[in-house]
Amino acid sequence: MKTSGLLMGLLFITQMVIAQEGDPFKSTGRIPDELFLSTVEKYNKKKKEALKANINQPRELRQSQGIFYQSSYFIIDAIKSNAGIYINDELTIYINKIADEILKDDPVLRSKLHFYSYRSPYANAFSTDQGDIFVTVGLLAYLHNEAELAFILCHEIVHFKKQHNIVKFTETAKAELGMGKYKDVAVDESIEAIHGFSRELETEADLKGMQMFLKTKYDIKSVATMFDALEASSLPFRNDKFDPLLIGTDFFSIPEKFLPKKKEKEQIESDDEDDEDKSSSHPHIDDRRQYTSEFITEENLKSSNITFLHKTETEFALLTEKAKHAMCYYYFDNGQYVKCMYLAYLLNIQTPKEEYVKLMMKSSYTAMMLKNKKKSISEKRWEVFEGEEYPLYHLLYKSKKETLGSINFLIFWSYLSKNPTDSFWRYATLLSLNEMVNACGKNWSSYQSNNFDTTSKTSEHIILMMPYLKKAFNEPLFKQLFGNISDYKFNPADKEENQENDFHKISKQAEPPGIKSLLIINPFYLREDAAVDGGIDFITAYSKETIILNHLKYASNKAGIKTSIVDARIAGKYDGEIFDEIAVATSYFDKFAEIAFDTSIAIMPSSEKRIEALSRKYDARYFMYFGMRSYRGGVDYDNMWVLAWVAIFPNLLPQVIMTTFAKYRKSEYYYLIVDSQTGKVVTSGYLETEGLRDNTPIVTRTLYEIFKTLN
Repeated sequence: MKTSGLLMGLLFITQMVIAQEGDPFKSTGRIPDELFLSTVEKYNKKKKEALKANINQPRELRQSQGIFYQSSYFIIDAIKSNAGIYINDELTIYINKIADEILKDDPVLRSKLHFYSYRSPYANAFSTDQGDIFVTVGLLAYLHNEAELAFILCHEIVHFKKQHNIVKFTETAKAELGMGKYKDVAVDESIEAIHGFSRELETEADLKGMQMFLKTKYDIKSVATMFDALEASSLPFRNDKFDPLLIGTDFFSIPEKFLPKKKEKEQIESDDEDDEDKSSSHPHIDDRRQYTSEFITEENLKSSNITFLHKTETEFALLTEKAKHAMCYYYFDNGQYVKCMYLAYLLNIQTPKEEYVKLMMKSSYTAMMLKNKKKSISEKRWEVFEGEEYPLYHLLYKSKKETLGSINFLIFWSYLSKNPTDSFWRYATLLSLNEMVNACGKNWSSYQSNNFDTTSKTSEHIILMMPYLKKAFNEPLFKQLFGNISDYKFNPADKEENQENDFHKISKQAEPPGIKSLLIINPFYLREDAAVDGGIDFITAYSKETIILNHLKYASNKAGIKTSIVDARIAGKYDGEIFDEIAVATSYFDKFAEIAFDTSIAIMPSSEKRIEALSRKYDARYFMYFGMRSYRGGVDYDNMWVLAWVAIFPNLLPQVIMTTFAKYRKSEYYYLIVDSQTGKVVTSGYLETEGLRDNTPIVTRTLYEIFKTLN
């Protein structure tokens, strides 16, 4: 009865989870005070402490440590302000309650730590030397109970308490500088030694973490099941066979013969396990199980037997279901379309929901569109797919373009025919229709001329789908919504060459419409300086970023454009939801980066409703991404070739010295404007001002010129 009751409860809470579209975790309320602290002040304080503590260390080592402190402080704070974290969401509140329990007898240490849930599908937790501890949503999704999460927090607390990040960096710096025991040691031996040292630190975090964990009431046996969860986290939650009938309708579903019955070959050869262990930063998981199991004594078993303290088993199960739900959106936003499609499929088996079908079809459409336009697909290059994910990998990345294009159209159409008033299915069907025409290429004309009857030249897969295509094109609803299929022509000009995903290759694209209002999302400024250790002047960049925000506001208003800026650095104390807004918009911009800012392509966001909500809140149809980079160097290396002329024309020497070794300055401006209603790039541009300082009058004037072209 207890088991069946839990299953019924899980079914009910799963339905509750998926009742809302998009990420179920919501930032809200008051932003923690530590996020308003100046990064410059925190870094300067740490720098003074480090200099005092390391006064007897060699200069080169102190210099390396200074670069580490500066980059880590500014990068970690950038991750937080760029919405890598949630604020006051259910998971972050829960993590902090567990931390309070662990550290209830050490309030001083607790006051130094800040716990956040982190937007990522990967199972991980990590700490920083400044007291931030992050737990990914993907990790929570694989855990079985609260006690497992408590041990993970203990492990990360030890990392902070022992300052393992700094210890590891110092050891790495010594190896790179050839100091101490690394003197006259071969590079590969040094690298192997550093990996070994890292494993020692992880072992210490496990052992000291166990001692900390034993002081709580949590069940010590949960440490073993936690390692089981970590081991399973590299695989999908289940390995259910992909049934194409569950993604289709009565009108059409993917023919099973389109999918391989088994994996044809390994995508990459797996390395020898011993070699993997040598290069790993963590001990082998079996070793971790073994040495932590030594703490399981009869006495410890009696004193620690609680698996849930701050949530019930059912409440924890609800939280893990929410995490899985969120992972679908993370995968899609990350461009991991096979991962998104299979996880959405698994969740749809558990609780059938149109939202999951939409995510599956968005994944398939986006992969098709990227293939059609010859854009780079990172998942195809780097991921390795095993088990039942492999048929989907084969479908998205191995099948012919016209096959996948026809499948996508037929499934979109089959859902639209059932829901003819649904704006998503209508828009998606039109997009997939155009992509199918382009995917068929020159064959499309012959299909049309043969009235979509098969010929001897028709491929086997298209032969199977041709009757469905013909039936769809002859439906009165199709003609009412999209006109006659004879009007759809293949245009070779649409088959563009691959563009580099790089603003440096982009000149101004397209003439934008008269834009009267604009939403600017999380603008950034980067200062590179050859005279600064590490090459990046984080301190100047930090101070300039806030000034740039003012420049943007002033220049846009002067150009007659009403602007709203969404940025955590200028948020009010109770504007916690701004972290979600930045995350939504940033993921949206990432989709345009995938298509190399091509103005001819319409993208599908992971959640149209959240984009629409953002547009409504700020009364802005158009979203803007803006970035600025300035460079200061002692030498303009582009002019170095001129020195060769001195040997031939010595009288040029004074002029060459002036032009070559003068202080070289350059500022770059990047911008992207997208239409939130059409899902298309309106315009994008890259401007460069050489030899000019990035001072207020010049920056304001340049920004004004950019905004003036939009209005």
